[in-house]
Amino acid sequence: MLFKSRMCILFLFSLGSVENCTVWSSSIFMLFYISFVSLFSLDPNEEYKMDHKKRGMALIFNHEHFYWQLMLNSRSGTAADRQNLVRRYLAK
Repeated sequence: MLFKSRMCILFLFSLGSVENCTVWSSSIFMLFYISFVSLFSLDPNEEYKMDHKKRGMALIFNHEHFYWQLMLNSRSGTAADRQNLVRRYLAK
C-alpha cells in the first residue's frame, strides 16, 4: 500500500478549501493540478511499510463527490466501502 497523500493534505490546508479556488480559471486550475500530481513518484522507498509490528494510524478518505472543475462523476458505493472497512478493522 502506498501512502502518498501527505502533500495533498498540505495543499488543501494551504488553500483553506478547494471551493475557494473558483476565482481561478479551469485551465489554470487543471494545469496546477496536473503539475501537482506529477510531483508524486513511484519510488518503492516511499511506500508505507505494512509488515512492521507498529504500523501507526491510517487516514482513509472516502469521497463521493468531487470538485466540479475536475469534471469527475460522483462515486457511488462509498457507503458500502465505509461499512466494509469498519467491519474489517473492528473484526478480531
